[in-house]
Amino acid sequence: MGDFDCILTLSSEVSPFKGFLIKAFDENEKGVGSFRSTGPDSRAYSHCAGITHTWRNLKKRVVVQWLAPEDRSGKVHFKVTVVKQLNYFVHAIPSTLA
Repeated sequence: MGDFDCILTLSSEVSPFKGFLIKAFDENEKGVGSFRSTGPDSRAYSHCAGITHTWRNLKKRVVVQWLAPEDRSGKVHFKVTVVKQLNYFVHAIPSTLA
C-alpha cells in the first residue's frame, strides 16, 4: 500500500445488510482516488471513485481498499450508503480522513 492508502471495513454483527456504496471525495466534492476490491462481495468503479456490492446476499462484514492518488493533499471524505432491504437504506454516512 502507498503512504495514504487505507482499508475500510463495513460491519454489522447484529443486523446484516444486503448492499453498499462507498464513494471518496475531496473537499470540493470531486471524486478522488480509487478503490480495490478485496473479495467477491465488492466491485470497484474507476469512473466515479466508488465501490459497491456484487450480490444481494446478506453480509455482516465487507473490507475494501482505498488507493490515494499520487498527488493527494487535503482531506478525503467517504460517503457510505448501506442497503438493509430494497426499500430500507441508510444514505451518506459520513467519514473523513485527514
